[in-house]
Amino acid sequence: MYPREQLTLLEHRKAILQARITLQRIELAGHLHGVTRPLVWIDDVRSRWQGMPSAVRLLAGPMIFLVQRLLERRLSMGGRVLAWLPVAWRAWKWVAPFLKKNPRPEET
Repeated sequence: MYPREQLTLLEHRKAILQARITLQRIELAGHLHGVTRPLVWIDDVRSRWQGMPSAVRLLAGPMIFLVQRLLERRLSMGGRVLAWLPVAWRAWKWVAPFLKKNPRPEET
């Protein structure tokens, strides 16, 4: 059908293409690790927060408010960022239930 030279050339091109694909997958895995690092950190903080006693979590709200007020006065830019934290927290509380994975009902 095809001359041996063309088949050999196609075989070499295929090997090169497979090597490129392998390298791209390795690079993608490295990038994925970098992207998911903050998500893992957030999940760790969340699990530690859930593990704290109720009294500590109850007192954390007023303490955070006092620290926020203190930092707002001392930091010009940081104070503005801290002022938006309650808004971001409420947005997170609203979005979080949608991000949870719901188990699919098994079809029979």
